[in-house]
Amino acid sequence: MPVETLHPDSTGLQLDFVYGYHGSRCRDNLFYTKSDEIVYHIAGVGIVYNSKTHSQRFFLGHTDDIISLTVHPNGKYVATGQIGKEPYICVWDATTMETVSLLKGFHTRGVSSMGFSNDGKFLVSVGLDDDHDMALWEWETGRLVSHERTSKERVFDIQLSPYAPLAVTSGVKHINFYKYSGNTMTQKRGVFGNTSGEVPTILCIAFGHEDGLTYTGTLNGEILVFKDNQLIKTMKCHKGPIYAICPFEAGFFSGGKDGILKIWDKEWKNIHNVNISQYQIKSLGYKPGRILVGTKTSDILEVEFQNDNFKVTPLIEGHGEGELWGCATSPTSEHFVTAGDDKQSNFGAVKLENASGAK
Repeated sequence: MPVETLHPDSTGLQLDFVYGYHGSRCRDNLFYTKSDEIVYHIAGVGIVYNSKTHSQRFFLGHTDDIISLTVHPNGKYVATGQIGKEPYICVWDATTMETVSLLKGFHTRGVSSMGFSNDGKFLVSVGLDDDHDMALWEWETGRLVSHERTSKERVFDIQLSPYAPLAVTSGVKHINFYKYSGNTMTQKRGVFGNTSGEVPTILCIAFGHEDGLTYTGTLNGEILVFKDNQLIKTMKCHKGPIYAICPFEAGFFSGGKDGILKIWDKEWKNIHNVNISQYQIKSLGYKPGRILVGTKTSDILEVEFQNDNFKVTPLIEGHGEGELWGCATSPTSEHFVTAGDDKQSNFGAVKLENASGAK
């Protein structure tokens, strides 16, 4: 929910602070920037948040809701994709909040997931059309390098490997591997071998530490390990869906519906568990010593860790899935209360200035 400040020298309202984060229906959309700020989105607004000053800057280059976000390896540029009849991707500078590149004319209905290549040259995206078409962009020039159909079934994630010219998409009962070279792409479907039962729905993708392996989280709480396009190992790691896997120097983080942030070494031995079970974990972002947690209830938490010590700090609070139905401000203080479909009431502070500039 946006909170706006009325300035005495203006004729309208200027966006000052946005409460909440789009975690209810989006994933993998919460990152640290090069300047150690935090970038995410809600509604049609891209947000860069400074936790030290509790202040925000806004990117307002979209015409409809943003449903996907990713960050360039240099931590400076952000890509956001929107829904709509003619959706597009904006690549923008997280410091100046200015548009660097617009990628238009390929996707329809919406851009549901994106990822940058490790060298920063390419951006890959997948759409909401019937075939969930994938596009490989040379994003600085806006050139569409290649494109390919992925699946009639819904696609939940798309990532580019940091170690090889490889794109991977996953979703409802499928995973696909695409090797790209020049303007061509070669697709291989994931092979599950003699796995009993149905092919699982795969929600998220991460890559190993230069070992050529792909790690994926499933709807039933398993981590599936692929070498090339072949399933080689299955591990039961969570109770319920795994929505996020995040590599770091010494191993991996994972989180999902059970609200347990799990820390693993490179061999997937469980080192620590951080219980934040009042939340469903939808997104993870990492920098040394800290990890961001985005939740289904539109909250952002930061977990600081050193050795065996963990500190969980709420940064942003919002409403969960559904619409915001009520908002009322206090007549005697700088506070307001909101209520929505999630049956929760939230309290906040609003900054108002009168004509003299006094609060």
